[in-house]
Amino acid sequence: MFASVTSVKIMGLVDKQGSAEAITTHQANVVLPKGISKDRFWHIPFHKSDLIIKVGSASIMDNLVIASCRAGLGNRLKCLLSAMRLSPEVRIIWPKWRSVKAPFKYYFENDLEIEQAPKGAEIYRNWNFIVLPGDNWAEIRALSPLHDVAPSKAQGVYLEDMYDQMPQRIRDAFVAAARILKVEAGVQSIVDMVLAQLPSSYIGVHIRTWDDDSRKAVTYRIDSYLEAMRRFSGHTFLVCSDSVKCIQTVKAIFGGRALSREDFLMTDRGLLKEQWALVDMLLLGNAEEMIVTEASTFTEAGWFLSGARARVHVVRPTKEGYIALANYRRPQE
Repeated sequence: MFASVTSVKIMGLVDKQGSAEAITTHQANVVLPKGISKDRFWHIPFHKSDLIIKVGSASIMDNLVIASCRAGLGNRLKCLLSAMRLSPEVRIIWPKWRSVKAPFKYYFENDLEIEQAPKGAEIYRNWNFIVLPGDNWAEIRALSPLHDVAPSKAQGVYLEDMYDQMPQRIRDAFVAAARILKVEAGVQSIVDMVLAQLPSSYIGVHIRTWDDDSRKAVTYRIDSYLEAMRRFSGHTFLVCSDSVKCIQTVKAIFGGRALSREDFLMTDRGLLKEQWALVDMLLLGNAEEMIVTEASTFTEAGWFLSGARARVHVVRPTKEGYIALANYRRPQE
């Protein structure tokens, strides 16, 4: 049962043994459970979220924070980076799920993985980048592409899909967190070997066909990516995709200018299948410029892991075609 809509303070997603604690504040109209005082609850205004969480009395900043996100590699790493902004004491729960079946140690050498959260630990579960009280909310709202949405869904503050539009101080905080992660030695050696053979000014291209998501797959248009790539005259492209056929199509069109990591590797080099995703992620992030798929966290994570240096161009794969980040806005939903 729910009571009428009321105005309460909002923001955050940190669970604690079945309850939870908020971490930032703002105002929004939300629906509260019947009989619950608005002074005891804050709302999480993440996109399409109805979650309501309890306000704790103690600061979480001094506590162990557990990152736990049962999703793909990009989502998990964004969740981890947010947890690292919350506390220097971080661990991660890393369940096997779909394409992410290898333990955390096969991706990074940091001893962070645990099987379950210890009693009293805080758990951050969301793949959205965390927004903290000291972040400039007005600036984020003005820049974020996620705020070109219907008024009823425009509550809250978001850092998704911002890349180099993200306010510098916040960007630096996520980059600092990413630097703490030490890439697994075998993965790093492959990345270094490929980078040594690529020109310094290569363009990273990530084409997400969403063949694992029928709802998003209908938006895929390869012409949108081809249009973006044709704007770069003479550049070499490093192409990554969830579709081998897609990579082959791009190579047939651009010839020797379009490469994939397979062009540099004759064997699997002893890596697990799951580790190659991190190789691709890092190769994309180390490019001088990146052409990326709207709403794909894969390239977001790679961009931060590689120092957030590349200039980013976002492709909205619809009939509207290529849209550069400077003009990028998410369509109304």
